[in-house]
Amino acid sequence: MVRITNYSTNTNRLHDPAKRWRDEYFMKYIMYLDESGDANFNKSNEDYPILCITGCVFETQYYSSVFEPKFHQLKRDFFGSEKVILTSRKIRRRAFECEIFQDKNLLCMFYDDLGNLLSQSEFIIISTIIFKKPYSKNILSEHENPYHLSIKFIMERFQFFLQHEHGYGELIPESRGRDQDNELTENYVLLHTNGSEFVRKFDRLKPKCHCIAKAENISGQQIADLSAYPIGNKYLYPCRIHLAYESIKDKFYKNPNTGKIDGCGIKVFPGNYEKYQVIVF
Repeated sequence: MVRITNYSTNTNRLHDPAKRWRDEYFMKYIMYLDESGDANFNKSNEDYPILCITGCVFETQYYSSVFEPKFHQLKRDFFGSEKVILTSRKIRRRAFECEIFQDKNLLCMFYDDLGNLLSQSEFIIISTIIFKKPYSKNILSEHENPYHLSIKFIMERFQFFLQHEHGYGELIPESRGRDQDNELTENYVLLHTNGSEFVRKFDRLKPKCHCIAKAENISGQQIADLSAYPIGNKYLYPCRIHLAYESIKDKFYKNPNTGKIDGCGIKVFPGNYEKYQVIVF
């Protein structure tokens, strides 16, 4: 990832953690997380039988002073206000403020502008996908929470990225309700303290994470939301054309030594996931 330097910084202490976490000696990165699909593996949507959790990593000064103003301008251009909270579901269903996209020409213009913004912006993606069908057959431990497993995958890869960049980072998941948030933050602290099979110490990540609700209108979180669905769709339906995926396909974190994405910027479970993909055109 290209290092960002010499950007002016807005130091207002707002809700967004990227605006309040600063250190003059280290590059600081913040990862916003959101998911596509249902984390309940006791039921499954036959059209979307996966859980895709996607993290978008920004350098904090770049995020605050460069990316976020551009994202706000995109909202003002189409909605007249930056207070609109964009989600993939609202856009696909033309719901609420996105009802304006009943006009297909306007929708095409929006996708073009959003795609240009994403492709030209500096951030990386670390994403995990779990196919539900093999999980239900106990290929994974029946006691392991699939959402927490995905977070572990992402934390490991975020740690590797931060080590390579000589930086430190913070992970901001989407809030899913008080009980689920408490379980997630407790699991995060436990993992941060004890390490994992592949990371002895998560010493590049903040020791605690806190979840943020969509209602807070955090730009990075909305980018994670808008990225998760296209990524999940691409891996579930590999033979289809996925235009939304094209604007983010080069954002995946790559192995610094090999340049490969698989197992680094994207982790798919199980390893033989191809047998569970849907081959339709």
